[in-house]
Amino acid sequence: MESVDLYLVNNGAALTLEQVGEISTADLFDVIVVENQANNGYFPGCLTGYTQSLTNGRQYDAMLVSNVDIEVADDFFSQLFLLNACYKQDPIIIAPSIVSLSENKDRNPKVKIRFSKKQMQKYLFLYRIPYLHSFYKKTFYRSKPSTATMANGTEIYAPHGSFIVFLSGEEYWRNMLEYPVFLFGEEIYIGEQASKHNISVKYHAELKVIDSDHASTGIENESFIRKHNLSAISYLYNRYWNI
Repeated sequence: MESVDLYLVNNGAALTLEQVGEISTADLFDVIVVENQANNGYFPGCLTGYTQSLTNGRQYDAMLVSNVDIEVADDFFSQLFLLNACYKQDPIIIAPSIVSLSENKDRNPKVKIRFSKKQMQKYLFLYRIPYLHSFYKKTFYRSKPSTATMANGTEIYAPHGSFIVFLSGEEYWRNMLEYPVFLFGEEIYIGEQASKHNISVKYHAELKVIDSDHASTGIENESFIRKHNLSAISYLYNRYWNI
């Protein structure tokens, strides 16, 4: 990979040329700002950026989906190049090591095996009741242990949604982004679509990024988070489990 096209989908105020210039690093990034004032959410915004990328006629080795909270490690692109060479033309979804600064742990592997119907119903119940959700966040969620170490290349169900790597399989990329929910649940959607298209999801800790812990969502109140989680889980449950 000799260069990177960075499609920055901007849901806020228009960026100045100076701000765009600050994003570019030497000759590595070609920054294309896509103004999306409607702010229709994470994956809908990513789909807007992907659609814009189709207009330049280029073929890409990989598609990286990222929110604004992520910083890649110094050797990220060299490791990505090696993985691309390893998997050649096989469509693959990579769950990288996502190091949380506040929790000092890896957010991947996010989901090792598919949720049962009963587990999905539990989440629906949890997000419907404000006080129950608040109690869960303050107790069980905070006490969750760090993710167990797994060997590089281990297959899992779904990657953490904040940063996902798609290698090859460009014919599936649009479908992977066609998740019409504003926020949350992206990993489950990816897990289901990967299974549908028989695409493996693999954990690779040597591909490392740093997560500054939801700078974009952490400022939102609990009502906002619960509302959008409920919307996401309801959509996913009805599409994939309630059949």
